[in-house]
Parts: sequence; C-alpha cells; structure tokens
Amino acid sequence: SSKKDGLFVNNSDKMVCKISITTTVDGEETQATRTGSLRISFSEILLSYGEENGEVTLSIQNDRAEITRSGDYSMFLPLHRERRTQGKIGVLGSEGGVEIDTKRLAYSTTDTSLMLSMHYDLIFGSDVQKMQIRLLARS
Repeated sequence: SSKKDGLFVNNSDKMVCKISITTTVDGEETQATRTGSLRISFSEILLSYGEENGEVTLSIQNDRAEITRSGDYSMFLPLHRERRTQGKIGVLGSEGGVEIDTKRLAYSTTDTSLMLSMHYDLIFGSDVQKMQIRLLARS
C-alpha cells in the first residue's frame, strides 16, 4: 500500500521488537522477556520469537489467532474467539490432539507495538488446563 495523506501506512516490514509475556497456567503466573520480530499489516499481525529450545510464531487475523511452536516440543493452537477448535501438541516425536476453548482474544496495535490478551482452556480428554497470556511487543 502507498502513503496518501498519511491515511495508509505500509508497515509490512518486519521490525525487531522486545516482547514481555505473562503466562498464567491454572493460576500459576510466569513472566518472560524475549526479542523477536513483529510485522503489522492490514490483513495480519505476525509475531515470532525464539525460546530456549524452540521457535514460536503467533499470527492474528480479526477474531482468530494461531500459535505455532517448533523445537523440543511442537504445538499448533488455532484460537477462534468464543469457539472450540482442534489443535496438536507433539513431544518426542509423538503427536496428540488437544481441544482449545477460546474465552478471550483481544488485542490492539500501533505502528510499532502489539498488546494482546488471550484466555483459553486446553482440553486433554477430561483434563482442562486454564491458560491466560498477556503479551506486549514493542519495537
């Protein structure tokens, strides 16, 4: 897209960013800081960062998000606001299905930042893990 009177800004280039992540699993909170890349365009927000033994990519479009992780364990979690979806988690070469019940998917962006809040349940058969993620990425 082109710039016209400041209305359209092409921000499809990846920006290096600092990411602070607060994860709450069944009430236990952990915090992490990462460096990654952020790309904000009209159709999609794309955030990726490295972890100790893996790589995480987060893609957001409207009321949907996808979390993909590769490395020592793999994960594919499609989140769809107020819907149940099917995902996959793989450890040591074996892969299992997981159901995701997305309760909240809210985010806001500026030209150089992303604020994100996600609440979802991971359902493994009769076991339910309650997840909350708050994330701020800023270039």
